Parts: sequence; structure tokens; C-alpha cells
Amino acid sequence: MGAQVTRFSEFVAQHITAPFRVIDVGCSGGIAAAWRVFGSKLHAIGFEPNFSECRRLAAAETLAVEYVAGFVGAAGGIARAGFFGAAGEIARAVGTKKCWSRNPSPRFSYERSQELRRVEIESMSDADKTSFNAWENTELADPKQVIALSEFLHARTIDDIDFVKIDVDGEDFEILRDIETDLGKRRALGVQIEINYWGSDNPNDHTLHNVDRLMKRAGFELMDLSQRRYTTRLLPGRYLIGVPAETDRGRIYQGDAVYIRDLAQPDWLDLAEDYPAEKLAKLAAIFAAYGLTDCAAEILVELRERVETFLPVDEGLDLLAAQAQGDAPDALSYAEFTARFEADDEAFYVDGKANSAAEGDVDLSNIPNPTKNQLWCKLHQLERDMRVQEEFWRARVQEVEAAWQGKKAAYEEQLAGLKMGLRTNAPGREH
Repeated sequence: MGAQVTRFSEFVAQHITAPFRVIDVGCSGGIAAAWRVFGSKLHAIGFEPNFSECRRLAAAETLAVEYVAGFVGAAGGIARAGFFGAAGEIARAVGTKKCWSRNPSPRFSYERSQELRRVEIESMSDADKTSFNAWENTELADPKQVIALSEFLHARTIDDIDFVKIDVDGEDFEILRDIETDLGKRRALGVQIEINYWGSDNPNDHTLHNVDRLMKRAGFELMDLSQRRYTTRLLPGRYLIGVPAETDRGRIYQGDAVYIRDLAQPDWLDLAEDYPAEKLAKLAAIFAAYGLTDCAAEILVELRERVETFLPVDEGLDLLAAQAQGDAPDALSYAEFTARFEADDEAFYVDGKANSAAEGDVDLSNIPNPTKNQLWCKLHQLERDMRVQEEFWRARVQEVEAAWQGKKAAYEEQLAGLKMGLRTNAPGREH
């Protein structure tokens, strides 16, 4: 899961005049490409405690992106950085309270792999340590000099935000709590935050349920949620990337939650009136970046009168329809796509319509140039027939196997009797 570059986002970027503002807390790797399509209109600030990574990003930057080296956390607090190794040692050294409970990570296989490779990790450059997800062993900012994000935004007179990303391996929830009022006051449209599936019922724990409660209170809806699995060291799985981290099985441990304002929802239409037309277009672009083309289309259709003051809505809807169809060269227009749906077209049923058998199978033998819809219907028909045949023959195989086992047992019983008889008459031979 993650925001992706889309033609619709590029389309919105061409028409807006206001900046697209991004706050990225934990920006290792740089600002996402999905937002960089806004080009000169992108105004972003990234926070990262890893000094060398900040220097690297700043040196390579070509857009209006500022990188701030420092820990972000609660106002007046001390950073409790990370779940891993030295970061945990930082937290213990400064004597701070935990921001989570019942943390299972010390039992995980990736922790053991990092222990096994500790000498190798220590000899790495800061860049390699960062790539290895061992950033806590790099040159870090002072954890006692915490940047309170709400105070930072106020000091910089940043009165408008479009998107916030938080991923700091620790105080994510406290950072979110610090900016809860800012999300409304500065009219933020979307938030992506790393969440934990473990923890307790403590209202201060960094857990999914606490994050979700806060975000619902702030007027956001959960739109997407990813899962990352980790195994314990006693029966480890395989790592999905080249470093000790997420595994191919195991318990769900962490993920990313995406919250976006659902301003086409009737409950929020009054709030939508407070948002400029350009903000609504940027909201649609955020939806599209996360593959939520239907939600983006709702913004354009339900709030058309306002969005259309500067954005060609019909052209935007065609781009969204094309994205929904994988940007295929022969993608249907929005009008064609929705007309097919209103006609209850077969193509909208993955397994075919329930009454398709009564209507008869699609026969392409006498159709020299079948339509795309006819090809789709034939494809679904063949897939359905294949599943039916597979179930039938698997059942037959099981029946044959059961019958053979019965026959085999009878043969073995007769053979055993004959062998016993031969052993009983062993000394002589009868002809």
C-alpha cells in the first residue's frame, strides 16, 4: 500500500494555483513520488533524526522541499525513538515512559538476525545502515531536543496543510495527538500513519484503536489499511526484502493506516462548504493516488458546481475511469463505463452473473469480431466452467481413491492368508 503517481494527480497539478503542502514526519527515503508530480507547486517539509540521511536528501532535492534534522514528539518531551536496538537504549537512558505496552518485537526473528549481524552492521556506513533499517545506529539528533510539530507549524505560520505522513517507529500516536486540532484548523485532507496491531487498552498506547478513535473525532474516515507480518525467532519465516524485517508469515504486527476526509458523505457536506474548490480537487487527487478512484469521482460529481470553476470535471472523470480500468489504451470513458454498470453488465461480476446460465453461454464461434464485453463474458464463463469441472473431477478422484483403497485392502488380506499358508507348509512342496 502507498500513494502512487497517477495521470489524474498530474491533471490536478496542472490546474491548481495554490501550493500542495505535505508534512512528512520520518522522511527517510524522501518525499513520495505521488506528491512530487505537483512539481513547483509542491511545498513540503520532511523531518528525520538521521543527520546523514537529511544531508543526502537535501543535496539531491530539486523541488521546494525542506529537510529538518531532529526528533519529532510531544511538546516538552524527550524522544522515545524506535523499537530497535540502540533506539530502545536511548529510551532507557533518558528514563522516559513507554509509548506502548506488550511489545512483542524482542521475540521476533528480525531482532535475532540483527544480533547475528551486529558486527557487520557496526562496520556499515550511515547510508548502508539506513538502507538496512538500522538507522538508530547512525548519527542522530539529540533526543532531548524534541520538535513539537504543532508549535513548529505555528512558528512557521503554516496555516494550510494537504497531507501528513507519520512514521517514526515510536511516538507516532503522540505526534498525532499533538496536531489533532491542527488537522482541522489547517484543513488537512489526508493522513498516513504507521499503526500497531498489538498493545493494551491503555488510551495512551500507540495502537490502531487509539489512532482510529482520534482520527474519527478529527473528522476523517479510514480508507485503507495494510498489514506487515513478523515471525518469532523460535520458528522464523523468510524476510520479504533483503534485510531482516517483515516476513512471509507470522502475526500481523504493524501496518499503515490511511485516513482521508470523506467530504462527499452527506454528514460532511456542510464541512465541504468551508473548503475552497482547489482543496476539493486536491482531495480528489489524494483519493486517486491511493487507488480510490470511486471516492475521487464522488468529489467531482457531488461537488461539481464548485470544482468545475477551475477544473474540467468531465475530463477528470475520464481519467479516473481510465485508472479504474488499469489505464488500458481502449479504456471506456466515464460515461460509457457508468452506462455499462447501470445496464448491469456482465463485466462487473468477477464470477459472472448468477443468472448467466439461464441466459445461455457466450458462443464466439460465429462472431468474427467479438466486443470487449463479449470477450470478458467468455473469459468469466470459461473460468467458472473450469472451477466446476475441477471440483467435479477432484471429487471423482477422491471416490476412485477410496474405492481403490478398499480393493487394495481386500487384496492385501488375501495375500497375507496365502503367505501364511505357504509358511505353514514350508518344509515340503506339493506339485
